[in-house]
Amino acid sequence: MDEIHITDQFADTDQRQVTEQIQGTGQIHMDIVVPSYRLNAHYLQGIIALPHPEWLSVHYYIIADNPLLSIPPLIKAAAENNSIHLHLNQCNKGASVSRNEGIRMSRSPWILLLDDDIIPADDLLFVYAAAIRKYADVIGYAGTTRFPPASNAATAAMQVSGLLDGYSVAEKQKHLVWSSSSNVLLRRDRMDKQLFDGKFAAAEDIDFLTRNSLQFERRYIAVPEAIVLHPWWDNGALQTRRMFHYGEGVAQLARKKPTNYYIYYDLPNSAETLLVLSLLLPLAWWFNWLPLLATLAALVLLADFFVCWSKTVSQGKGWSPLVAGSLLWNKNCYEFGRLFSHIHARYWPGFAQRIDLRFENTYPPDFPVDKWKWGKMGLIAWGVLLWVL
Repeated sequence: MDEIHITDQFADTDQRQVTEQIQGTGQIHMDIVVPSYRLNAHYLQGIIALPHPEWLSVHYYIIADNPLLSIPPLIKAAAENNSIHLHLNQCNKGASVSRNEGIRMSRSPWILLLDDDIIPADDLLFVYAAAIRKYADVIGYAGTTRFPPASNAATAAMQVSGLLDGYSVAEKQKHLVWSSSSNVLLRRDRMDKQLFDGKFAAAEDIDFLTRNSLQFERRYIAVPEAIVLHPWWDNGALQTRRMFHYGEGVAQLARKKPTNYYIYYDLPNSAETLLVLSLLLPLAWWFNWLPLLATLAALVLLADFFVCWSKTVSQGKGWSPLVAGSLLWNKNCYEFGRLFSHIHARYWPGFAQRIDLRFENTYPPDFPVDKWKWGKMGLIAWGVLLWVL
């Protein structure tokens, strides 16, 4: 298998090709970059075998990010007959760095980023190619990533949590600041050359794609018909680690330019409130306030549960306390991840700090009105009043 060398700089984009595509003529050249830790031939075969129009030239770059795995025969054969470019990382570098390697290896003006565990629609490349022919003067296109119907309490809670919104935002908005990197088409000459930040625990796609959007003062064009199906992670199990890392990633966004121009302050969330209460433990023990502190902690979690239950019911997921409990778990894992990241970075202004992931207006106003947040505070106040009386 030929060694594929990674250049330090971007490959030069053929401006003639881009100009022809803007004018709606000429062959379109597209590279598909797929970082893969699993090298699951079932999923990768569906990606490699995607049909495409005759006037679309496609090249595949599969970045294998697990040196301990043996290469499946189908993938090995595809690499040996030059159907794909396969690069083996000598150590696990993470999806961000692997995407960067694939982008730097590639040469085409258009780069399609896909996850390694998605099932693309048969017409995916036809839809993207038609979008380029229609309007190529863009920074990129955002496709739709759908998930199967909820199969248990954990997956129903994921739908309610809002974590999946970034995957399907192309179905709700026409112009986007960012989208999930599981299905996004980028124009090479309109990418921030720093690419993905490998230091991010998660949310690195928000960081990179938002940097592009702000730097070039453009938004991604939504292509909702460009559809891939994403299975539930870990067969629908609770995503404790994923939610914690996502909280860490969002905290990193709040500390990094240019996304830190979109921070604001809000009331403390459950994780922050419980941290304050835990710090007050010595004082509460000295003044015999431990019953009050324990009551406040219980009220915070109880109010949180009722708010999660209300959200579950309002979004049509039924009255199941299991869904509400799963949503509460996801929410608190996310909040503790964000709090942990700020403490680990010794970033003390991060307490009660939030970031507007819509990235519409810099320095949004503090303490925005939110019925769920104020409802929770009302429940806590009511509980304290009952305890005092």
